Amino acid sequence: HHWWNGHEIERLQATDNNFLFYPSGDSHPSTEGHTKATAEFVPLLNVFYNRWQAAGPVAPLLVEEPPPAEAEPPAAQETPAPATSPPTYAHPPVAGSETIETFEGEFVWFADAQEQATVVACEPAPGASYGGSTAMQMTYRIPAGEWGGCWRYYDAPQDWRDTTGLTLWLHAAAPDTPFTLIVFSGEFDAPTPFEIALVAPAEWTQLTLRWTDIGRADWADADSLPLIDPARITSLGFSLSGVQGDLWIDDVAVFSGELLSAAPPAPEQPTQAATTAEESAEQPSAPPAEPTETPRGRSGLCASAPLALMTLAVGLVAQRRRVRNA
Repeated sequence: HHWWNGHEIERLQATDNNFLFYPSGDSHPSTEGHTKATAEFVPLLNVFYNRWQAAGPVAPLLVEEPPPAEAEPPAAQETPAPATSPPTYAHPPVAGSETIETFEGEFVWFADAQEQATVVACEPAPGASYGGSTAMQMTYRIPAGEWGGCWRYYDAPQDWRDTTGLTLWLHAAAPDTPFTLIVFSGEFDAPTPFEIALVAPAEWTQLTLRWTDIGRADWADADSLPLIDPARITSLGFSLSGVQGDLWIDDVAVFSGELLSAAPPAPEQPTQAATTAEESAEQPSAPPAEPTETPRGRSGLCASAPLALMTLAVGLVAQRRRVRNA
């Protein structure tokens, strides 16, 4: 039989025949045999599970689907409407920022998926970064109605109480790729999920969000935190649904102070119509018109969309802690 002796997997055969070592009245082991097998199987399963998690997700075999019947044309697939992202800023925040993730050292992000049909990989991408030498690359193939993403679980709550929000650089292989930024905040063992629906452009772009821009998820408990507590951040995540492709994230930071937006363009100066020499002689020239500025509005933030049950989200956090402590 196979068992984990505390250091390695042993494969033993205690007898020189193929008969049961713990016989019963039929081909099944006796109660004593079942009890011994259970006690040895659980530690072995734990070893196999942790090895599987460390190796990363495995892509399922692709099954070629039969072509649709000629009489019935294939149904048009609905493209999900991209979420409206908040304004992005090309300038850094006034009071500076503190980088919390450069993806240069030990890679501590994990992939999570809702179903086996969802494939998500979170890996360092040397040579594909915005700053430094490495970014995080998310590669995903997620059917409609399912979700998957990449997560950073902290061993202790992060205290960012003196900060205003998050800033990061990102781009996607396909323009306007919809994704959701999720932040867990509050009690370490039962944090509250907060989220905001965004879109990733095809070119490297800096995204800057205030904590107040990230609202409580619809799937959060009714008695949970109403607002993010920056002094108790337990995890960060990027989640996607119904898409496939690649998304790159780099230089995640917390910032303080107000945001710097680009200055509005100068208003156009109205021109005075030319007058003829005779008209100028007959009547005085009209004074120049006063310049006016068209009011500039700011688009609102898109409401966050529910991704999963709260119990599943908390379970994922607990699972990752157990894997690291195993």
